[in-house]
Amino acid sequence: MPNLTTLLAILQQSEYDFEYFDRWYTDHQSDHVLEIKPKVWTPKLKLIAALAQALGWLPVSARLKVATSLTQPGEWLVRKLTYGRAWLKLRQAQNQGLVVVAFSGSYGKTSTKQITAHVLSQFAPTLATSKSINTPLGIAQFVLQRLKPEHQYLLVELGEYYQGDITQLGQFVKPNYGVICPVGRQHLERMGNLDTIAATILELAAVVKSPTQILIHESLRPFIKTPDLGSWYGHSPTCQWRLTSAQVTRAGTEGKLVAATQTQNIFSPLFGEHQLVNSLPSLWLAQQLALDQTKALQALRNTPFILHRHQPIFAENEVLILDNGYNSNPDSAMASLKLLAALPASRRFVITPGFVELGAASQELHYSFGQQLAKQADFLGILESPNAKFIEQGWLAEGGRADHLVRAKSQEQAVTQLKSHFIPNSVILFENNLPEVYI
Repeated sequence: MPNLTTLLAILQQSEYDFEYFDRWYTDHQSDHVLEIKPKVWTPKLKLIAALAQALGWLPVSARLKVATSLTQPGEWLVRKLTYGRAWLKLRQAQNQGLVVVAFSGSYGKTSTKQITAHVLSQFAPTLATSKSINTPLGIAQFVLQRLKPEHQYLLVELGEYYQGDITQLGQFVKPNYGVICPVGRQHLERMGNLDTIAATILELAAVVKSPTQILIHESLRPFIKTPDLGSWYGHSPTCQWRLTSAQVTRAGTEGKLVAATQTQNIFSPLFGEHQLVNSLPSLWLAQQLALDQTKALQALRNTPFILHRHQPIFAENEVLILDNGYNSNPDSAMASLKLLAALPASRRFVITPGFVELGAASQELHYSFGQQLAKQADFLGILESPNAKFIEQGWLAEGGRADHLVRAKSQEQAVTQLKSHFIPNSVILFENNLPEVYI
């Protein structure tokens, strides 16, 4: 049986949802050597640990459930107090001129937010929620700890697991502007279907209310009945902000921005056509705020790399590693494979565990992913996961070579097994990296 520290780590990764914890525990309760540490020893986790130890006469799973339930009344009070204080602080700041920009979407939110924060910071003090903080309590704590009187722009990422989540978060932050990023098959297991996912992330438009202050990615078009809900961005000629003629090199990505009647060159050191599309909202917002468009375009030219979002690692012998280890899904993975195909390379490698929370569609989507990998990659490392066998089946069915496939428990182990095949100018893509709760 895993030790208490490991079980606490899994409980934290499950976001204290015992449906996911119990599923993992059932699969791993006979594993005596597995040891996982919590990402952060939060006050809540420390309290659960202390209570669980005090309840030592109960079975370990029951101890954690009882301990978690005992923390809930106090946690409810802390949440209410934290929300209330943060709500007042935000309203006071907005009354003094703070502009709040909110981002929803299945994927691309963090990259779009970080790029936009970089551009706006060239004009005035700008604050963006750290990493992927996107829950009510996380945002409230961030506002209390980090928002200062000198900040003129606050950029907030809104997360969603269920319908109504974006509405709740939007009513809390009360954004002046909203950016709705691409829709995709993320959290299918929780939401059931793509229509529900789209409806949830589109809740941001109802929160902002004014169509002139909403920008929507073109992937949402099939789900919208009201054509004038906001402005659009993407590749389509019907988008008010669109990207054309994109090209990727090892220096970054360049293309042409078409907005209104103007066409301008656009460049970013970030890798991938999708990252230039993720840059368009920053230029739209600069226009909305009457900021210098030329200066905004110039700012994009030195955009910092974004952690685990096709973050490049330049290794010896011109080997390029692209770390896309954060929260991939079947739709965002297609952008990764498009990037892999676009980059000049002598050999292309992909290391991946697949995806999570796809529900009944998981087997089919992972099989299809394996087929796509066989078309774009020369070598494949499949990491240990419940869906590894379906990726392998798709790879082999589409003509991927069995001797170019390895199975591994970690990215490091996969690299070790594939290393003999690396040659100068190879490109290695790390596509997703699952928390232990999904393995």
